[in-house]
Amino acid sequence: MRSYHHDHGVNPASLGQDLRNHATLADGLRARLTGDDTGFDARLIDEALALAPRLLRPSLAPAARADDGAEVTDEGAYAQRNRLLRLLMERVGLVRRCARRVFKGHPDVLQEVTSAYERERRARARQARAEGEGTDDGDGAGAAKDASNDG
Repeated sequence: MRSYHHDHGVNPASLGQDLRNHATLADGLRARLTGDDTGFDARLIDEALALAPRLLRPSLAPAARADDGAEVTDEGAYAQRNRLLRLLMERVGLVRRCARRVFKGHPDVLQEVTSAYERERRARARQARAEGEGTDDGDGAGAAKDASNDG
């Protein structure tokens, strides 16, 4: 995943749009989410609904200012942006993991709330494991290796 983002970059608008879409879907299903899973924290939905518009809004300020009034350098702004995006990606990942757990019995909803990239990545991993099982040369080492990866 790191290499993917390194090669393709991270687009805050895309993350904001994904977050808004997932939060809107979750908001419509809030009663069902909290009723089906007592461990679900509905505050995450509110937080996502508040954060998404901020990601979608372009900054009109020519230069950011720190709390002490000093101008923030491009390098400092870039580092801060990366920290915020990492935090956002962690939150989006948390929401998606919760959605996978809550909606595992509802594949139609599950497909809407999970990442296509992650679904494809998991499918490639399953395919690679299946191909690895097919290349076992009879000594049982391939099966032992696969069993250790199932954890």
